[in-house]
Amino acid sequence: ADSGTVIVMEPYTGEIKAMCNYPNFDANKYNEVGDVDWFTNASVSLPWEPGSIFKAVTMAAGLDAGAVEVDTIFEDKGYVKIGKHVIKNAGNKVYGESNMTQVLENSINTGSVFVAEETGKDAFVEYVRRFGFGELTGITLPSEKGGDLSALNKKGDIYLATASYGQGIT
Repeated sequence: ADSGTVIVMEPYTGEIKAMCNYPNFDANKYNEVGDVDWFTNASVSLPWEPGSIFKAVTMAAGLDAGAVEVDTIFEDKGYVKIGKHVIKNAGNKVYGESNMTQVLENSINTGSVFVAEETGKDAFVEYVRRFGFGELTGITLPSEKGGDLSALNKKGDIYLATASYGQGIT
C-alpha cells in the first residue's frame, strides 16, 4: 500500500493505546521528509469510508429499534434494486435465507440494506449520530476532522442503502 493508518483502542473506554501512519518520518530528521503530506496525521485528519465494518452499526441500530431480531429471516437474492441502481453482494454471492447473525457473519450487503430499510431512514440517521459519526471526537491532537454524513440528507433511497454498509459516508 502507498499509505495506511492504524489506531489501537481500549474498547471499553475508547482510550487510544497506539496510533501510527505510513508513510512516516524520523522526527529527528524532519528536514529530510520526502513529501510535506507525511506531516499530516491521517488518523485524525483525513476522511475515510468505513465500508463493511459499518454493518455492525447498522445491525445495532436495527436490533435496538426493534426493526429486526437476531432470528429475523432475510431472503437474499444476491442483489437488491434501489430505483435505477442495483446493489450486489461481494463476489456476486447469493446466500438465500439468512438470519441477522448470518448477515453479519457473511457480510451480506443486501442484508444490511434490508436492516436499514426496516429501521427507517430517520431512525437510522439518529442512531448513526448517537454513535458519534459525523462529530469530532475531542482528541487532543491538531487538525481533527469530523466525518461527513451529508449523503444521508439527500433525497433518494440509494443513500440510505449504501450508507448501511459504510459507503458514501465518512
